Amino acid sequence: MPIASSKRYKPLSNEMLSKLGRAAQQSADLIVITDRSGVIEHVNPAFENLTGYSRAEVIGETPRILKSETQAAAIFPDMWQTILAGNIFRGTICNRKKNGETFTVEKVIPSLRGKDGEITHFISTDRDITERLRLEGELQQARKMDAIGRLAGGVAHDFNNLLLVISAYAELMLDSLAVEHPLRRNVNEILTASRRAADLTRQLLTFGRKHLQALQLLDLNAIVDEISRMLPRLIGEDIELVVVPGKNLGCVRADPSQMNK
Repeated sequence: MPIASSKRYKPLSNEMLSKLGRAAQQSADLIVITDRSGVIEHVNPAFENLTGYSRAEVIGETPRILKSETQAAAIFPDMWQTILAGNIFRGTICNRKKNGETFTVEKVIPSLRGKDGEITHFISTDRDITERLRLEGELQQARKMDAIGRLAGGVAHDFNNLLLVISAYAELMLDSLAVEHPLRRNVNEILTASRRAADLTRQLLTFGRKHLQALQLLDLNAIVDEISRMLPRLIGEDIELVVVPGKNLGCVRADPSQMNK
């Protein structure tokens, strides 16, 4: 004959129910208890603290009070179908606080059955993951920037090799021209442009973490004077550019290519 188990399921004692109630009150997660139709009967302090709604404001309302315009409505029919079938719903939902700010929660909704086995209530437990999603987004952006930096560094390295060829041929051409030759000015412009392009590649290599900054003692007035000679070609003849050097300026320690940005 089968031996009957000595273990029998007993209703929770009042003491245990009291402990569960205190745990819900002290939980960092949002806890919302609704009846079968979705009308809110209870919320814990964490709900009030995060949403900005007081318990008195939400009792008798439905969770639609938190509905955000950014949340796709397609999730809610699936949610109701799941919990009305007695299954546990798990999902991520974007809600809205009383002040209009949005927040994202991981939601778990089990059903609560009465003595007759019929579903009477639902208990929604929401964990705020807004900050976690923000940090994950920043990490993803940092990874993208790192990939861009590696790409920029590779392109800059190849471009720098081409500039070396351009500069070398310009130097050879300059050496072959007489001092009074009219083309010397054009060749000097090529050399100046190649040097500026080389500075640009150093900036890209620095961005790509493939080149250490070359710190030097620099005279800011000299740098501004050099830039001012180039600016009139860029801003047009209809604009007068006046540069007033600073007096008694000390030198700064910086990368020249970064100062010319």
